[in-house]
Amino acid sequence: MPAERFFAPLPHTSLTGEECRHLIRVMRARVGDTIELIDGKGTLTTAEITAIDKERCLLRPLKQHHFPPTLPPLILAQALPRQNRLDTIVEKGTELGMSTLWLFPGDRSEKKGVSLERLTAITIAATKQCGRLHLPTIALMPPLTEWENLPTPTYYGTLAPNAPSL
Repeated sequence: MPAERFFAPLPHTSLTGEECRHLIRVMRARVGDTIELIDGKGTLTTAEITAIDKERCLLRPLKQHHFPPTLPPLILAQALPRQNRLDTIVEKGTELGMSTLWLFPGDRSEKKGVSLERLTAITIAATKQCGRLHLPTIALMPPLTEWENLPTPTYYGTLAPNAPSL
């Protein structure tokens, strides 16, 4: 089994961009080597490298399996912390199996914008690192005080002494 996984959308016939550069420069892959690719939606492909150039690697898929998401889904709701802490929360939440991250502004949250592209890159790296096949989704939610008005019923836990039990 290959030691490292790479992220690419289907079909898994080529690898480009940063993933290709990492494969060539860091992993020093050669034609004929076997790698694993994931698409973040449950597909795991084992492929052989057939050609390498500076901008892309051509692949020949050998085996492909699709795995359904694990149930029940795990949703983590988090008030927006400082950026460095948010990066850690996204990384560790992904490694622990969260399926969705809800970010909402809290009373003491920083007012800076959130870069969903940056957070998605962190989830991709953490997903590859921990061996998961499904990327968690990240959603920006309204303040917690407005959750009662959301169209879908939502129950959230609290540590307040007078809260209903789970």
